[in-house]
Amino acid sequence: MNINTKQFIIAEALYVGSTGLILPLIAVFISGNILYGSIVSAGIGITIYTLTKSIIRIPISKYCDKRRLHKKYMIIGYFVMAIIPAGYYFMQNVYQYYALQTIAGFGAAIGRAGWYGLFSKNIEKNKEAYTWGVMQTATGFAEAMTAVLGGLTAAVFGFRILFLIATVLSLLSVILLINIDV
Repeated sequence: MNINTKQFIIAEALYVGSTGLILPLIAVFISGNILYGSIVSAGIGITIYTLTKSIIRIPISKYCDKRRLHKKYMIIGYFVMAIIPAGYYFMQNVYQYYALQTIAGFGAAIGRAGWYGLFSKNIEKNKEAYTWGVMQTATGFAEAMTAVLGGLTAAVFGFRILFLIATVLSLLSVILLINIDV
C-alpha cells in the first residue's frame, strides 16, 4: 500500500473511532440530558441523519466527479462531521439535536463523496479487495474498541468530556486528510 492509502485508512479509523465513542450511547444521552429528549427522539435523529445523507449523496457525488472537487469535498465534509460532537456538547433540546443530525447528514454526503473517490484512485491495481479489506478491518477495530471506551468515559467523566474527545479525534482525521498528497 502506498502512503496515501495508509493515511486514508488511518484517518478513516480515527473518524469511525470518534463516532464509535458516541453512537452506542446517544440514546442514553438524548433521553436523559436534553429537553424533550427520549429514546424515540434519539431514533428520529438517526433517521434524519441517514435520510439526509442518502437523499443528497448521489447528486453531490455526481457534481463532485463532474467538477473534480474530491479533496475539497472530502475536507469540507469531514470537517463538518468533526464538529458535530462539539455541537452535542452545547445541545440543550431535541430540536438542536435534529438540526445537528441534518448538518451531519450533509457533511457525510459531501465528505464521503470526496473520500470514496480519492481512496478508490489510490488503491494499487490488483490489490483492490485486500486494500478495502484492510480499511474495513481497521475501521471495524476502531469502532469496536471505542464503543467500550466511550461507555467507560461517559460513566467516569460524563458525556460532555466524551463529546470533546470525539471532536479532537475527528479533527485529527481531518488534519490527516488535508495532508494527503492527491
